[in-house]
Amino acid sequence: WPGGPAAAMDDELGVPRAPLLSLLKAGAGPDARVAKDLVDTMQEACKEFVHLVSSEAGQVAEEAKAKCVSAEHVLKAVERLEFTEYLSELRDFVEADREHRDRRRMDKKKRKNNVGGMSEEEAIALQQKLFAEARAQASGKL
Repeated sequence: WPGGPAAAMDDELGVPRAPLLSLLKAGAGPDARVAKDLVDTMQEACKEFVHLVSSEAGQVAEEAKAKCVSAEHVLKAVERLEFTEYLSELRDFVEADREHRDRRRMDKKKRKNNVGGMSEEEAIALQQKLFAEARAQASGKL
């Protein structure tokens, strides 16, 4: 119903006004003014576009019997909806995003394996030494 929880959630999913206004001003030129109703109309258009693509991507995922909608499903949806002029740029973005996430994952793994500036082998050796000391101390107290 109008004004209900779904409408409130729908409003939250819109493109924020300030960044959209900046984009519109940049596209219109430095001396152009942007009417308030243009911003509202573009917000609604962006929301509808996202709904359209996400709905199609959901169908693609369902057809693939996937439990989660992935970037590949979105790319296929954009292609099905014949927004092909955006595919190359979107594919480049997806690839760059994957590379970025892979780098972050590898960095995290390196940090995890490099405890206190030690290599994994050094950390294992220190651990064994500490266990030996603890055993010696425990056997001396018994």
